[in-house]
Amino acid sequence: MRRFAALLVVLVLGLSLAACGDDSPALDESGADDGADTTTDESADATDTEEIAMEQGDAGVTVTGELGAKPVITVPGGEPPTTLLYSDLVEGDGAEAPEGAAVSMHYVGVSWSNGEQFDASWDNGKTLDYPLSQLIEGWQRGVPGMKVGGRRLLVIPPALGYGSQQVGSIAANETLVFVIDLVALP
Repeated sequence: MRRFAALLVVLVLGLSLAACGDDSPALDESGADDGADTTTDESADATDTEEIAMEQGDAGVTVTGELGAKPVITVPGGEPPTTLLYSDLVEGDGAEAPEGAAVSMHYVGVSWSNGEQFDASWDNGKTLDYPLSQLIEGWQRGVPGMKVGGRRLLVIPPALGYGSQQVGSIAANETLVFVIDLVALP
């Protein structure tokens, strides 16, 4: 019964996001079917995700805009970092997100290679309300420790994002840049 309920939640979320025209790049391949080929070639993702460190830093990414409003992200170009980087742009004063928590967040995502936005919850006015365990690994590792009311920058290497898969407008082997506002821990 639990498995059915979990599958139903994933299906409903996937359908609601598809209806909004949202590619939901923060969702992992099992989170929603966007029509992309989800087969993986283990040899294509040669980097072992266990070896990718999480470090504090921003890789030269700049973010403008006030907390509570859609931020603007500017990527410096050049070679992307190979580690998961995080930077608390605003430290929240609420509860701290534990690993695997259900979260309610607003976010903007841009591609490192061209600086173009590929998704933003701000555009449809709805937060992403989902368990971290169902999101890409970069979010699973990069969001815990964040406090409600905070804003965090994540720079996610391909091995912790979508690897060698193209997903919607996100190119294969793309480094992802997200600014996330943690709204609540439902």
